[in-house]
Amino acid sequence: MNRVLASTACAAFLALAAVPAQAAVIGFEDIPHQFQIHVGYNDLWWKNWGVVDPWLNPAQHLENTGYAHGVVSPTHAAFNRYGAPSEIRAIDGTFSFGGGYFTAAWRDDLQLRIDGYSGAGLLYTTTINLDTGSPFALTTTWKGLTGLTFTSLAPTPSQDDFHFVVDNLNVAVSAVPEPATWAMMIVGFGAVGAAVRGGRRRTTSLRTA
Repeated sequence: MNRVLASTACAAFLALAAVPAQAAVIGFEDIPHQFQIHVGYNDLWWKNWGVVDPWLNPAQHLENTGYAHGVVSPTHAAFNRYGAPSEIRAIDGTFSFGGGYFTAAWRDDLQLRIDGYSGAGLLYTTTINLDTGSPFALTTTWKGLTGLTFTSLAPTPSQDDFHFVVDNLNVAVSAVPEPATWAMMIVGFGAVGAAVRGGRRRTTSLRTA
């Protein structure tokens, strides 16, 4: 009986541990040109992000700017709308941030500060220098995040000076266990407790026999 209980407990723990992170390299190809990224996209909450296809409308003359030079996936990339700070937050649980490709949209002396948070606490921060000619390939191992903020810094206050482009953003959302997994885990805890209590009773009986 104890072997069955132990096996049940072990299965519960393994099921919980096996809940994978939902890894994604986001290329933004499935969002139309100049559309805002909506809440829930790739299971994340997005604030102040848009998507650009620099070659779709030649009248915008984006093909020789950082908008085009920053595209790593086939045709689309994301950018911070209005040159304002942008955010990514977890909807449930946490996520990890593995980096991405970042490019200045209009000017070559742009700095980008990226901050990673758990709740209100700052866990990570980095500042990178961007130009318009080619993307900066950032690699990180940030984990346990509930939010990321992206703030561009430029010497002058012009709105265009603060635009940056990002492509192939690497995130992994930590999957929330399904109800069946939680139920199995609870059964497992109960099984462990029952096995421990049964072992204690047998030991006591042997000692008093």
